[in-house]
Amino acid sequence: MRKLIQENKVFFIGYLLILMTVLSLFGLFGKEACFLFVNSNFSSVSDTLFPYITHFGDGITIVIFTIILVFVSYRMAIQSGMIYIISSQITQILKRTVFNDIPRPSKYFDGIANLHFVDGVEIHKMMSFPSGHTTSIFAFMAFLSIITKNKSISVLYLLMACLGAYSRMYLAQHFLEDVIAGSVIGVLSAFAVMTLLSNFKWFQSIPTEAALFKSKK
Repeated sequence: MRKLIQENKVFFIGYLLILMTVLSLFGLFGKEACFLFVNSNFSSVSDTLFPYITHFGDGITIVIFTIILVFVSYRMAIQSGMIYIISSQITQILKRTVFNDIPRPSKYFDGIANLHFVDGVEIHKMMSFPSGHTTSIFAFMAFLSIITKNKSISVLYLLMACLGAYSRMYLAQHFLEDVIAGSVIGVLSAFAVMTLLSNFKWFQSIPTEAALFKSKK
């Protein structure tokens, strides 16, 4: 994994810097203040955009992208699929067994604070930790960063992942610690799966290019 991290240091170092900054804010102000700050700074433009941005971390979206990859590269499709399955299962097991009694912001602040809700967005009440959408979008963006040759584009992938995580708080679905945990699970899952698959001979024997793009002889 060390080699993979070195090859993708733009994404990984950028992520670590953001993670340390966010952890510092969390330590200084706590879950309540951090969430209320995000949720209270709303606008009509954000209300329109974030419900769409948050769908980039939806499982259905990741599955659709993975299916598309089948027609581009068999290996990439397998990599993307395994990263999604492993990262999402880790999150769901934690969410539904270990931390199933953790309330989401709407329930946590019920009767305490008036939250901003976006029309048309279904608000969940429980199983707040960790954030599944954040896990998925960070896992997928880390994967894209790894397979993209131009590593400078990784900055855009990281920005999209951060916007997806921010949307979960803006839409009153998660606290800061939920998205922090989700991002860690997503990034580590992507790098771990990519490292493990590169060591398997059966995976190396899979054609890199899909039949659709193979040159005709």
